[in-house]
Amino acid sequence: FPSHDMQSGSSIAGMTEFSLVVRPLNGDAAFGGNNNATLQGTAVAAETLNWDNVGGDDLLIAVSNGPSQNGFLQLVENAGQDGLINRIVPLDAAEPMCLAVGPLDSDGRTDAVVGTKSPNRLRIYSNNSSNPSNGAFLPSTQFVPIGPILSVTVIPPSSGLVGYRDWE
Repeated sequence: FPSHDMQSGSSIAGMTEFSLVVRPLNGDAAFGGNNNATLQGTAVAAETLNWDNVGGDDLLIAVSNGPSQNGFLQLVENAGQDGLINRIVPLDAAEPMCLAVGPLDSDGRTDAVVGTKSPNRLRIYSNNSSNPSNGAFLPSTQFVPIGPILSVTVIPPSSGLVGYRDWE
């Protein structure tokens, strides 16, 4: 992202607040070093997370390629002194509509949930930061809701509410 697109705001309890402008992906994205990529699509949702539990915020973006082509997740990993690392996670459905992140299994890492329109379903993507050469996130449990998916929220297990159950 060009530096003027991500603007630092005020500091809040040891964290920094950012304003992010999401722009269409219609060309080369330069991430420094050998991390260049050519990406197409429309960013439809974005979440910050600490993907690798190292420190520094990372950015996860859900990207739609329209109704006839599967979308993808783009993880922009903050690698500290090494700059930004771009990781692409193909989705197995088209038109992602919403995205949420949070701990969904008991491994202590932040997972992702994506709601898609074509077909209408929710898919959990398990964090794979312990072995990223196999993919940043791996497809896991899938849910087929009755109606359209408008949004998704992850409720952390520490809240006392049940936010995830593997019915398979």
